[in-house]
Amino acid sequence: GMLPSETTLAEYLKEEGYATSIVGKWHLGHREPFLPTNQGFDSWLGIPYHMSGGSLDQHICNFDDDETMWLPLYNGTEILEQPVNVEDLAQRYASES
Repeated sequence: GMLPSETTLAEYLKEEGYATSIVGKWHLGHREPFLPTNQGFDSWLGIPYHMSGGSLDQHICNFDDDETMWLPLYNGTEILEQPVNVEDLAQRYASES
């Protein structure tokens, strides 16, 4: 993941008084210290890695030896659902934006 010591555009904008949000895939670290809300973003709705990086819809990821690594949908640092329902994901992203 991206080191917490790296400065993101969101952190620069926050210094100038802006609120920041991210909607969609965050592929810069999936553990809590690396999530967008710990990298300067005020809010985030999205998945932490690409669709084939976790098990989803009868597809078991190659790294998922015990079939428990279901792709999550996050709101901030909380998992809203796991596995994510991809059928309405685009609409949810659009509504959040």
